[in-house]
Amino acid sequence: MNKNAKKCLVLTMRLGANYGGIIQAYALQSVVKKMGFKTYTSTPSRPSKIRRCVGNLRRTIRSGYLLSIKEEDFVFQDTNKFIYSNIETFNFYDRHNKPNTKIRDFKNVIIGSDQVWRARYGKVEQYFAKNIPEDINRISYAASFGVGESSEYNTIKKRVTKNLIKKFKAVSVREDSGVKLCKEMWGVDAEQLVDPTLLIQKDEYVKLIEADKTIKSSGNLFAYILDRSDDKQIAIDQITKKLDLKPF
Repeated sequence: MNKNAKKCLVLTMRLGANYGGIIQAYALQSVVKKMGFKTYTSTPSRPSKIRRCVGNLRRTIRSGYLLSIKEEDFVFQDTNKFIYSNIETFNFYDRHNKPNTKIRDFKNVIIGSDQVWRARYGKVEQYFAKNIPEDINRISYAASFGVGESSEYNTIKKRVTKNLIKKFKAVSVREDSGVKLCKEMWGVDAEQLVDPTLLIQKDEYVKLIEADKTIKSSGNLFAYILDRSDDKQIAIDQITKKLDLKPF
């Protein structure tokens, strides 16, 4: 067997402050490793022109406030620690901002999960393996468009991505709306599959939590809510009361 035949590169969104993005990257890499593949995770998106100009300042705007390097290092200290400790990464671009020549060492590429096919986020064609050598197997796993319709894809984007998706061995998406979009835009019969966070067992998450001695909580019901609303708060309150727990 070719020594590189069992090497796999997972391409997903840039890992950083997005908890969901980080944990889905961890989960997918974990599952593929268990299948016997030497697996690395990377992002095919280039650093922005501003980031290239200022080097590695890594400044982030949050609610109109520009974080200093020191502040950002403090805010993201735990997420960065988790990524460093639990996800094996690969630099897609070299120091000259060119695709890394070591990409050729991989024989398999997985695109996903997360909103990798969200066109408004930038050069979406990068998440269709545009810069991947032709002889590398490519599939998508639970890729998401982030929206339920195709308005973010203009005529050019539709044409370019249609040509690229034809090179995939298999296509799967996260939402049922994604199945419909694949058919409408590219004539592709995609399969709907669960988010990779649901592929690993609860015990694996428990081990991650138990291994982190820095975790402190003021309760025993962890509530992780994106976009808070009255309905979600009502659900938390009902579960809290039924299970006699304290949420945090």
